[in-house]
Amino acid sequence: ASSQDQTVFDPSMAKETRLKTGFSGNRIAKEIGMGAMTLYAYERGSVRPHPKNEIARKYLEWLKNCGYNPFGV
Repeated sequence: ASSQDQTVFDPSMAKETRLKTGFSGNRIAKEIGMGAMTLYAYERGSVRPHPKNEIARKYLEWLKNCGYNPFGV
């Protein structure tokens, strides 16, 4: 992937990454201390996680640990 690809959050990639883990959005949200509705909003693309937001950063770091690293966190 190009460096540009790493700076754009792709909601479908986020959802695909979560589905590959076999975990529900509710489980991931609970593990990282965020609301499930926020996680689902990220996956729908109606809200974009900002890497400077503490909760969003935890989510982005979780995605990174699962193989998808938007924003290069």
